[in-house]
Amino acid sequence: MRNTFRSTLTVLVALVAVMLGLVAMPTTSEAVTVTGRTLLDEIDLDKTADKDGEGWTWDAGTQTLTLTDCDLWFSERGFDFEPGVDAKIVVSGNCTIVTAVGGSLNYGWTYPAFGVVCQTGDPTSSFSFNSAAGDSATLTLGSGYDCTEIKKYDLSTVTALISNYSNEWCKSTITIQNLDVVLTGEAATITGDNVKVEDSSITVGARMVGGVSFPDPASQLLSSNGDGATGGSLVIDNTAITGTFKDPANVFE
Repeated sequence: MRNTFRSTLTVLVALVAVMLGLVAMPTTSEAVTVTGRTLLDEIDLDKTADKDGEGWTWDAGTQTLTLTDCDLWFSERGFDFEPGVDAKIVVSGNCTIVTAVGGSLNYGWTYPAFGVVCQTGDPTSSFSFNSAAGDSATLTLGSGYDCTEIKKYDLSTVTALISNYSNEWCKSTITIQNLDVVLTGEAATITGDNVKVEDSSITVGARMVGGVSFPDPASQLLSSNGDGATGGSLVIDNTAITGTFKDPANVFE
């Protein structure tokens, strides 16, 4: 049975690593660059065309992205969705998505596994992450971003799970249920306007992924941005959060 932590916060940015008793590690910053592996370009998903690839399928009619034992490595961004999407991400087996390991990044941009590119006035996007029915699934998210290169930018725009190009432009709601999530790499984080994690687990820290070493995260592990002014909500229910992270105060000094 997973440990239980429940909290509802209304804040501009919620940094919960210290609250949850995670261990802050000594700070040395590093980018992760991958060689000898074929890297993917970003994959655009819309509401009109079905798409598929090795380990994933997109049903445009139901706006469902199914990930099955996937091992996807992206040079820059991962899956890009249209503004206002109501995406259901269903994970089966052990899935890995790695972004920002191409070695030639524009610091100040975002390189998420699941992202939206929007403009002012675009509708709120919704993302729900679940394991397949009756399945015990793990989603490992790795980010190759070097956080020391982006210390002049808003951390909340740099995410491994879901990102907004600007908090004032894009609005997003994220729900994670019955899923084990692993975050590794300096910019690994879960960020949205309203975030809810329940009946899940989140493991944070340095690890080897596909033979590549990723460092401890150094960004907000879970944060709710709100609309850039009024704040959002963060709910964590019946979810164990464990691991190690870098002290952001040292990385972004």
